[in-house]
Amino acid sequence: MPLYSMKNIKTGEISDMHLSFAEREDLLEKGEYEQQISGINIVSGVRSLNSRTPDGFKDLLKNMKDKRGRPAKNMTIAGDK
Repeated sequence: MPLYSMKNIKTGEISDMHLSFAEREDLLEKGEYEQQISGINIVSGVRSLNSRTPDGFKDLLKNMKDKRGRPAKNMTIAGDK
């Protein structure tokens, strides 16, 4: 069921409710609640994981890869070029 932000007209309290479409319509028809419409949350400034990985951790991963053996040589690790 979708999550709706509903405002109680008498008290002014806003609460999030899990309602079916029919239940939402019933609440709105009774006149006790009104639906609150909000803006869309936008994600900005997305960066790659490699740019946030500390250099010390990258060195540790490379050291582990070197000691593991031949099959691990083909695996990519953060910071590999």
